[in-house]
Amino acid sequence: MFKGKFDAINFFSGIVIGLLVVIIGYYLFQHGERERVKDVLQSSVKNANELLKIGMYEDALEKYCEIFKEVSEKYEPELYGDVKNNSGICYEKLALVGNKEENLKKAILNYQEALKVRTLEKDFVDYGWTQNNLGNAYRALSEVRDKKENLMRAIGAHEEALKARTRGEYPFEYAMSQHNLGSAYWSFSEVQENDQDIEECLLKSIEAYENALAIRTPDEYPVNYATTQNNLGAAYSSLSRIRDKKANILKAIDAFHEALSIRTIEKHPVDYATTQSNLGVAYWSLSEVHDSVQLKEEYLRKATKANEEALKIFSIDKYPIKWAGIQNNLGVVYVAFSGIRDAESNLRNAIQTYDSALIIYSIDKYPINYAQTQNNLGNAYEEMSLIRDKENYLKKAIAAYEEALKIFTISEYSSDYEMVKLSLDRVKQRLEQLLAR
Repeated sequence: MFKGKFDAINFFSGIVIGLLVVIIGYYLFQHGERERVKDVLQSSVKNANELLKIGMYEDALEKYCEIFKEVSEKYEPELYGDVKNNSGICYEKLALVGNKEENLKKAILNYQEALKVRTLEKDFVDYGWTQNNLGNAYRALSEVRDKKENLMRAIGAHEEALKARTRGEYPFEYAMSQHNLGSAYWSFSEVQENDQDIEECLLKSIEAYENALAIRTPDEYPVNYATTQNNLGAAYSSLSRIRDKKANILKAIDAFHEALSIRTIEKHPVDYATTQSNLGVAYWSLSEVHDSVQLKEEYLRKATKANEEALKIFSIDKYPIKWAGIQNNLGVVYVAFSGIRDAESNLRNAIQTYDSALIIYSIDKYPINYAQTQNNLGNAYEEMSLIRDKENYLKKAIAAYEEALKIFTISEYSSDYEMVKLSLDRVKQRLEQLLAR
């Protein structure tokens, strides 16, 4: 009786053991197969990363898309995060050459997917990188649509990155995120509606740039040092419009000169020209806060020199938009010069440079720049009417202001509309009085 029971137990035990062997064997096979697949995927990711590194973004993206079909968020979270993060980088790079909004949105989606596995708790280093990338993508998207909302998201992402990127443990990455946070706050200041909020954003921008410069020294990181100094100068220039104009312009000029200690025309021609252009605007602004004719003239000459230096690189053929911007800035300088000496000659130079800018600034492609330059041109014509050919130049001023108002409508640009309309009404009144004589 007992023997039959033991036989039955042994029989069923054998079945259970057999099943366990099969299950364990299947698991080991599956695990081994998964490891083999993982090795293949890692090799594929490495190849795609090499393509990304050399700037073959479309080819790299194609590889990442193929890899993604085989990667499991559950079983290969690290690979999944790598593929999604690097796919986002590819889309962000492609946004620089075309389909900007579409590619940036895809970049953001990929970064967000990467952050499902790249968490602050489990993988804080990669978490910091992806949050940094996400912040840059949101800032770039803000240039296309929903500026305020996307800049808020950019700031949030960079602040998240800084939770992982401490100054003590990761100084290089810390400085990078501080710089990017400073840029996001500087852009955010442009969408604020009152001076208090603008000032708050700019002070946060300056603080972030200065935090970056605690790491980005000219000896250790010269190129990054110059970039941050240039942007710090831009932030101080913006702050000068809100408070302490002279002091903040001087700080801006100091920062631009620091940038130019690295950004030479031989080694960094485009960056050199960018900073020279910024310096030119700063010197013009400085001339506006001085009553001394001698100082005004000195700063205007420096402004002219800086713009001319920028034009050595920013030619109309290679950099038409930059070239047009500098032509417009030179026009502003020449108008300011006309109030000091050689009024007619300087106004002619101003008119010529504004006309040059309008070669590029067409109403269809660059409506805001077109309107701003037409307004500046109207101002120059109005000033010239005080010197000679009054009727002719008043009519030209009217035509220029009316062109500006084609863009600066009361519904879309109320403050610009009011400014230009005031000038237009004044010039029309002067012309009517002249013709009534």
